[in-house]
Amino acid sequence: ITTNSMGYRGREVGEKQADVYRIIMLGDSFTLGEGVADEETSSYVLETILNGSGGRRYEVVNLAIPSYTPILEYLTLKARIDTLI
Repeated sequence: ITTNSMGYRGREVGEKQADVYRIIMLGDSFTLGEGVADEETSSYVLETILNGSGGRRYEVVNLAIPSYTPILEYLTLKARIDTLI
């Protein structure tokens, strides 16, 4: 799997561009896409579908970590939200 400098699955996440809608996906190994190629993860597929619809641009960021629970997902979002919005 491909991981970025933050340690999450996917490409590098830079500064959010003003014309891009950013969607953050939190979850466990299912959201992470354990056992599938990068192009088969739900975050990748969702981004591809949304960007194929024309008009707005979307970026889907996968912050999933295996075995995480809702409270750990919340803490992850709380710790990363300022760098992602």
